[in-house]
Amino acid sequence: MHRLDVAARAGIAVPPPGAADAAGRVDADDIQPQVVPQPVYGVQTGEASPDDDGVELLLHDDLLVRDDPSCTRGLGQEWTASPCRTWQNPQIIWQFPQATERLIMAGPMIGSIILSGAAEKIRQCGRKPGSIARKAGIPPAALSDPGLLVSGRDVMTFFELAARTCRCRTFGLEMSVTAHLGAVIGPLWLLLRHAQTVEQMCIDLAKHFDLYSSAAVMAYRPTKAGGLLHWSVATGHGESEVQMSEYAVATILGEIRLHAPLGWTPPAVHFRHEAPVDLRLHRRIFGPNLHFNSEHNSIELDAAVLRRPHSAAAPQVRSLVQKVLRNEEGLPAAPIELQVEGLIRALLPYGACSADDVSQALGISTRTLQLHLQLAGKSFRLIKDAVRADLASKYLQHSGLNVTQMAARLGYGDPTSLSRSFRRWHGDSVRGQQQALKLKAKRLATPTRPVRDQA
Repeated sequence: MHRLDVAARAGIAVPPPGAADAAGRVDADDIQPQVVPQPVYGVQTGEASPDDDGVELLLHDDLLVRDDPSCTRGLGQEWTASPCRTWQNPQIIWQFPQATERLIMAGPMIGSIILSGAAEKIRQCGRKPGSIARKAGIPPAALSDPGLLVSGRDVMTFFELAARTCRCRTFGLEMSVTAHLGAVIGPLWLLLRHAQTVEQMCIDLAKHFDLYSSAAVMAYRPTKAGGLLHWSVATGHGESEVQMSEYAVATILGEIRLHAPLGWTPPAVHFRHEAPVDLRLHRRIFGPNLHFNSEHNSIELDAAVLRRPHSAAAPQVRSLVQKVLRNEEGLPAAPIELQVEGLIRALLPYGACSADDVSQALGISTRTLQLHLQLAGKSFRLIKDAVRADLASKYLQHSGLNVTQMAARLGYGDPTSLSRSFRRWHGDSVRGQQQALKLKAKRLATPTRPVRDQA
């Protein structure tokens, strides 16, 4: 079943009856969307959408259900009439650009809307945004066109290159100031919007994050005091996550704050990397309880905030949207390897992180977990080993941990065991890598004359 057809079944506005021609087709230009005075998908009603060819979608809520032969399916500007269900209540409006069809299950790709504002920021530093984009493997057009799909790995490289080239340690954080989670993650935001509580919103974000991209993984873990929402670059999708982790955590925290009491700050925010020299912007965005060289990138949430009702909660809409995004399409849950990786990254600092631990967190038996991984052509041991290799490299490059501390974080009993594994992973000793990184840092610190012409 096509995504747009499913969207129509979920109550999304479609061409009015009679709009179809004799051939059973209608043109997208014939659709006359309603306008509801309320913020939508990162823009306000009445404003230009990120994609001028976008289609206004309306969800309705009073369950006036009927079969409507004018409901549509098809790609691009070509729409085919077919029976489907619509229901009505002008409460919820959502901007759904044509590009959104490509954003669902995009794999390691993400929408170029995440780059919005980057070109202007880079030009303000006297640098060429197009040049930085090309070096990162991103087409320069993605800096001005929010409807493209680009590699998640390349976007992370772009953020790091931009920060380094502009000598702006807070580049990712500054990008987050004008970011809106709904605009970045697209259709997934509609599911979060109708969660009943803040905790359910966090669970849904972590559980369905693969619908946005597999270039990063998320996990939600309940704690005695509340919960921890984890974010991490997926294995193999970026050598550095400093800029992107700060951008992602800040953007997610911004959404949570919309549903928290005025003036609320999280009990703590954690980052794996080392603290910058100047923490003023970090404290302004995250609050005073910042922890660097931590076990994970995460937001601590207190129980009171997690229990707060979501301001736009609509359980029946949430259930329907979940079917739209996954169940009605016959799509499985997030790939098992991504679920396992996310949990390993969340649990590894606290113990052995065995297959039993992960299967318990997933609510399935260890045997079932192993069977699912086998069917996916994966193994728990190899996923855990790859996560350790990735984290070891990131800790070495971006944290202030010594080898003994790194070994403990990665579940090794002593530094010698880590050193053996490190050589197997990276073909060099920890000491050799440290020396190479020092030389690289010294080379990058050499002043270069800024390029003032613009691109």
